[in-house]
Amino acid sequence: MTNSQNTQLNSQFAKINISSIDKIIETKQHFFLKFKPEVVIIPKSEIEEYNFVKNEFIKLAEKQRIKLEIRLNWKW
Repeated sequence: MTNSQNTQLNSQFAKINISSIDKIIETKQHFFLKFKPEVVIIPKSEIEEYNFVKNEFIKLAEKQRIKLEIRLNWKW
């Protein structure tokens, strides 16, 4: 991945500035991308290739030294 990554989720495109990601949080139903002042919530039900996306987030967290939290029992 580069510092700016184009991402497609069910035909939705977003341009993400990777260097501004502060934390990635996985819950049972969602991925949360916490940027320095904001959060992006990605419903897992909208991801066709869940394992691929999860592995990309893990690699991204390791490479960019982003904190990764897995909270599969978290509730609203």
